[in-house]
Amino acid sequence: MTVKTGVLGVSGYTGQELIKYLLKHPVFQLDYLFSTSITGHYSQIYPEFSLYELPEVESFDVASCADLDLIFLAVPHTKSMSIVAGLVANYPSLKIVDLSADFRLNDVKQFEQYYAVNHDAPDLINNAVYGLPELYKDELSKATLCANPGCYATSIILGALPIKGFLDQSTPIVIDAKSGVSGAGKSLKESS
Repeated sequence: MTVKTGVLGVSGYTGQELIKYLLKHPVFQLDYLFSTSITGHYSQIYPEFSLYELPEVESFDVASCADLDLIFLAVPHTKSMSIVAGLVANYPSLKIVDLSADFRLNDVKQFEQYYAVNHDAPDLINNAVYGLPELYKDELSKATLCANPGCYATSIILGALPIKGFLDQSTPIVIDAKSGVSGAGKSLKESS
């Protein structure tokens, strides 16, 4: 079995790491590399990929996704909302894995409260399945939209999972987590 796969957002850290994983996986066939900022031979931009035969990086166009089984979105927060809406409208059976936070919460009001932005695809937010197979394996196997959890959430949820049955809603849990700047994205920011 081969899964025809595309990646949008190949110029950032997440996209680069994702490509490394996909190249080693026996099932995924990397057919399309998309970006909104670069085009051309990926190995000329990132020489560490020169040992691999990769498709050229193209500007993203929904029409280019017609032959895909799966697309990963490795784009900045708030960018995947409209992209997912366009993909779902054109290819309802296409599997989408969104690596941003855009579909991680299934309540629009909570999303807008926590992220302080309007959700541009509120009708799709309930279609997303939170991408933790340890909790949602059955739902993920049928899902077309996977909201991939972030590193903090994964470490916290899976770390607390063994004590889940011993806690009630009133029991506070305090998590002290640290990270480097790679989680903040590739773009320079004053805060990082």
